Amino acid sequence: MKRSLPLHFILLLLLSACGDTVSPAVLNPTQVQSIGSSTDVTPAPARSEIATLQLDKDQTLTPTPSELETRLDLQAQALLPEYGGEIRAYPELTYYIIHVKVDLDPQEEVATLEGLAQIRYTNSTDLPLDDLVLMLWPNDRQYLATMEAGPITINGQKVEHEVELEGLALRVELNPQLQSGQSTEVSLPFVIRTEGSIRNQKRRFGITNGMLIAPTFYPLIPRRVGGEWQAEIAPTGGDTTSSDMAYFEVSITASEEFEVIASGGEIERQLLRDGGQSVTFVTGPMRDFAFALGNLEKLNKVVNGVDLNVWVLPRHEESGDRMLNVASQQMEFLHQVVGPYPYTEFDIVDSPCSFGGIEYPGLVYICSMDTGHFVDTTVHEVAHQWFYGLIGNDQLREPWLDESMATYWQVLYYEFMIGEDRANTQLNQYRSWVNRPEDQVAPIGLGIEDYRLLGDYYTIVYFKGALFLDALRSKLGEEDFFEFLKTYYQRYRYSFVDTQEFHEVVEGVCDCELDELFDLWVYEGGKVFE
Repeated sequence: MKRSLPLHFILLLLLSACGDTVSPAVLNPTQVQSIGSSTDVTPAPARSEIATLQLDKDQTLTPTPSELETRLDLQAQALLPEYGGEIRAYPELTYYIIHVKVDLDPQEEVATLEGLAQIRYTNSTDLPLDDLVLMLWPNDRQYLATMEAGPITINGQKVEHEVELEGLALRVELNPQLQSGQSTEVSLPFVIRTEGSIRNQKRRFGITNGMLIAPTFYPLIPRRVGGEWQAEIAPTGGDTTSSDMAYFEVSITASEEFEVIASGGEIERQLLRDGGQSVTFVTGPMRDFAFALGNLEKLNKVVNGVDLNVWVLPRHEESGDRMLNVASQQMEFLHQVVGPYPYTEFDIVDSPCSFGGIEYPGLVYICSMDTGHFVDTTVHEVAHQWFYGLIGNDQLREPWLDESMATYWQVLYYEFMIGEDRANTQLNQYRSWVNRPEDQVAPIGLGIEDYRLLGDYYTIVYFKGALFLDALRSKLGEEDFFEFLKTYYQRYRYSFVDTQEFHEVVEGVCDCELDELFDLWVYEGGKVFE
């Protein structure tokens, strides 16, 4: 069947592409840019002070109405002007204020992060809460690090806590209970240490090629699922976290010799007397926060008002031009076909490791630059800014909702940037990988740990999942399929979706019944192709 994107999308893409292709040639050379700097010399807290910082006894994280307006105005700076007003619809989101000092020794491959997290949490459930959980993700086995945190204060009062899940979680009792709609203030210092290289390891936190990559380095309040905190050890493979939207205000202090790259947008930079720098970022509504520190070169392109920044090791500068163009094309395509990227900035960081790439909201790590096979990875990780970043899902229990989508967007990218033959080649490759009888009948809608082997998870969720979306597109037809993508984005942007809600949106757009198709591919499984 000959496929074609709806005509108005084609015209928009042609106008925006300006002749760009995905050939290895440099299409729109950009100048490597360095970060501007400030002449401010306000000193940073000493290392010994940072780990013991506490809230002043009269300081509060529960703002007055005027203070909340000021905080929300600050967060709005991370959104494009036309979306800044959306902040007012989400005043109850958890608010993280994080100060962290990073000591990185690239030669010895060691780093220490010392910081303070101040958190305002609002009970958005219908029931009172009698405890609170904080996840220390650097203690997870996918992170080459150890993390210590505490003491914990709640509303300025020191409280006892229990250590759970082999150091991955801290639990505190709330006395009195936190009633529905009420907020509480949490504060705790933390220290993280990492040593050695993740260059040839499947680790998502650590040092590689003299740089530090540091996702989810702060104490994170998990989601409430089924009336319980989603506090669990993540499976060996796959993503580790599923987070609600929150506001982040993060100040990172480090040596001035390093670039500081982070989720969100930079709002302040101070140069310090000791040769350091302190850089502050805000995010707007975002699910997580990640940063990188190292000697990297910056390439920039503006896409629909968004600063797209590609940060590469000096030896990869030439490949960086290609990555920048591939990423900008995918961002433009998703903007037109699904919906806008509302933030002011998006960063892609060259960070060699054994993963292909690792996505975080506002920032992704690309690990495959040394191999030269980074186009698919870049296209995939950019798509995650829409599928998980903006439209959230449970990455441990229903990973197909973001991974199948991001993998199918590799197909769509090739189809509409190169041609249908190239997309069919990609689909045929997926079919060849889903070649065992057990893979052909397994459902895509299981959790990571529900698959027999980690390889089964990747095969079924990523590749068979993409084939399901292609089958769904054939069933719906072009107009309804692309209308579904827009409707899905509009309904669940900044929110969370599950498989049943995905199913309902599809049926609502097509005004049809698709139980048999979803049973075959998603819920129950069965033989899907000869």
